[in-house]
Amino acid sequence: MIGFARTRLRALTSAAVTVLVPLAAISPSAAAEPATDPPAAVKSDDPVGGDPQSPGPVFVLDKGRFFAFDPPGVNANELIDVNGPEQVAGTYVDGAGVSHGFLRDRRGRFTRFDFPGAAATYVLMLNDRGQIVGNACDSVDCPTQFGYRRDADGRYRSLRFPGAVSTQALGIDDRGRIVGSYRDAGGTEHGYVWSRGRFTTSDVPGAILSQLTAINNRGETLGVDVDADGYPHGFHRSPGGHITTLDGPGAAF
Repeated sequence: MIGFARTRLRALTSAAVTVLVPLAAISPSAAAEPATDPPAAVKSDDPVGGDPQSPGPVFVLDKGRFFAFDPPGVNANELIDVNGPEQVAGTYVDGAGVSHGFLRDRRGRFTRFDFPGAAATYVLMLNDRGQIVGNACDSVDCPTQFGYRRDADGRYRSLRFPGAVSTQALGIDDRGRIVGSYRDAGGTEHGYVWSRGRFTTSDVPGAILSQLTAINNRGETLGVDVDADGYPHGFHRSPGGHITTLDGPGAAF
């Protein structure tokens, strides 16, 4: 079981969280399918708890201990996010190579789901209200994507920026505001904020590509952009629109 750390800048949310995911390749049905098989109990002297069976199990690092698990009946998966109520959400791949979403509660019970009618479903982020955002594909080869929100009661909302070729939903706060990116007809990628049914474009001035990846309950956003010379940068945008570039000291890009 091999993994790497995916850390989110949770200064934009509430607490520091480290999520570890497998180095397994992550390559549909309308109704969510609940599954109630919890993983094996963790023994106090075990460095790694759980009983994963897939070749690419996911695991969580919590207070110096690892806990590994699989969604039932899969051969590869990826844990994406953990929220305050200790739910975890991610993407798994079934035996036919199709990607689906999953939600695991603190008792180890799984709900497997797909965006209705989609050929593939991917999970990107989970908020403390149990709302999930991610991306879905209209066809198996997935030449374009659209974003979606799945509410805690299992209802879905698609996110398609008007006139865009493709839309991605990448982050959500506890108020239900969503950030992401869309690609226009000319191929340029822009950032956006979605709130109460309305999209607002949010680009870095002078950038040839902008993408928003996270938002907190104060309305601060994080993202990435590519400048006119082709160099990528991270950035923070305040609720008032002030942008601060976030580059690693001495980094070339």
